[in-house]
Amino acid sequence: MLKQGGFMAMYCFCLDALPPTYGTRHTFAHRMGNAHVESVFYPEAAVAYDQEFLFEVAREAGFTTVELFSGPEDLQPMLLCHK
Repeated sequence: MLKQGGFMAMYCFCLDALPPTYGTRHTFAHRMGNAHVESVFYPEAAVAYDQEFLFEVAREAGFTTVELFSGPEDLQPMLLCHK
């Protein structure tokens, strides 16, 4: 729970900001609900989401500002949200 004015920063795989390892180590070839997973045997090992889904869930949680930041060397982009 965050009070008004609080920030949340979270690193996650996002299919709209693919990591440099996409296609060599990560493919996220399997869909499970809203998630795209690397392995159906170990789905928690690497999970990616669509940006639209991440933003929607953040706004439903009460965040008014939602942004995704990704640098060229980042393996995962950062989801930054503000209430």
